[in-house]
Amino acid sequence: MRRAASFLVVALAVPAAALAAPKPQYSPELDRQYDLGLERLYAKDFATAAGRLHAVYRGLPETELKREQAQFHLANALRGMGLVQGATELYIDVITGRRSPELVGRALGVLEELVRAKQLDEQRLIDQVLFGNQFGDLPPDTMEFVQYYQGLGELRRGYHDWGQRRLEELAKSDEYYGLRARFALGVERLSEGNEAGAEKILRALMDDPKAPGGIRNDARLAIARISYERKKYQDAFDTYAKIDSPLSEQDVVLLEKAWNQLADRDERKALGLVMGLGAPVYRRLFAPERALLRALALKRLCQFRAARLTVTEFRKKYRATLQRVRERKSLLDDAELRNAVMRRDDLLPTRKWRDRLEVERTTAQNLPDQELSGFLRGIYDTKLALAQVQLGRHLEKAIDRLASELLLVDEQMSILDYELGIELFKRIGDEGVVVREGGQRAKVPAAGSRAYFRFNGEYWSDEIHDLQVLVEDRCVR
Repeated sequence: MRRAASFLVVALAVPAAALAAPKPQYSPELDRQYDLGLERLYAKDFATAAGRLHAVYRGLPETELKREQAQFHLANALRGMGLVQGATELYIDVITGRRSPELVGRALGVLEELVRAKQLDEQRLIDQVLFGNQFGDLPPDTMEFVQYYQGLGELRRGYHDWGQRRLEELAKSDEYYGLRARFALGVERLSEGNEAGAEKILRALMDDPKAPGGIRNDARLAIARISYERKKYQDAFDTYAKIDSPLSEQDVVLLEKAWNQLADRDERKALGLVMGLGAPVYRRLFAPERALLRALALKRLCQFRAARLTVTEFRKKYRATLQRVRERKSLLDDAELRNAVMRRDDLLPTRKWRDRLEVERTTAQNLPDQELSGFLRGIYDTKLALAQVQLGRHLEKAIDRLASELLLVDEQMSILDYELGIELFKRIGDEGVVVREGGQRAKVPAAGSRAYFRFNGEYWSDEIHDLQVLVEDRCVR
């Protein structure tokens, strides 16, 4: 009973202390600080502007409109200083507070810029800002941005009718988000099994000169995959060849082109594409199937010893990881898998966000304005903890998925190794020799429009997609 009584005394003491704390109040000095803050903001003296505007933001009660104006301009100053996360939190608070319709529209316009610059995660934008909310009196470009991500949010939550209606209305526009809405509708048609409807949308996008390069490339990739599934390998290859994204982003394209050429019985081209994936620009690519592709192509050419050597090299490279997987040991300490997972699309945005938060927090800690620095440290400490939790939550699952991919390739390698063993020691039957050592050796012409060279490990970026391996076909056809 005494414990309960003492608890009540402490609990009642907290509100009393809180009531004793001074409440923010308007004063003419805050008006002066606000004007000086805007002056320094327009002069691009962002650090001074941030300090003055934060003093106004901290000193005014929430009911004052000028507090929200100071908050918005403080966010602009922080963004100018490179403190993007601190600015983002303030912009989102302006939007969700909805105290000033004009500032809501301006803040949404800034968030659109941050999303395009990949400084704000699309899912967070949908979950915390846009989904389930209605916004009126927005500029046309900002409204299309809002409509697009609200439509995506509805599709991802299973509200397909609502999401499709929103995106179909938006797709009537020829502006950026109208074109993105068309691509999203094409993907939605594919998920529904409506391949003809998807192809119609995607081909129109692929050939639309008004569409941005990124959207056209996404449409090309989707069309190439459809052609591959239909076994129209030449059409698929021609479509892959039209993708003009930066070379560093074309690792998946090269890999899919190699599988396409292997399916089209163009083993030499497939080997050249696999070799292209060894370029320094792809040094971080984790794709054990490259070895499988190489071994399969060599087997098709009856280069059995070279194919078996590829299998042996694969086993040597991944022996420790595969053993750890089979012994069901923790994979979190496996450097090969951990490094590969951190570079994959499902974790890369979170890792980059965490790294950016660490850099920005250091900047915030070194600000001379201690009040502003303390305010920002609270934001960055919270967001860094969240980023670490998200990485930890998804890391183990992502590593397990990667290990499963590696195991699948290893199983296929085991089957291939067995087949190669049979081919190497196969007895000659009545139909004649299966393999000949000197068969169909390609000859390098003395002159011509094509260049031939002995590969010495040096890559040229404009040649990676055109490499072919001049390997002899030892099979009797």
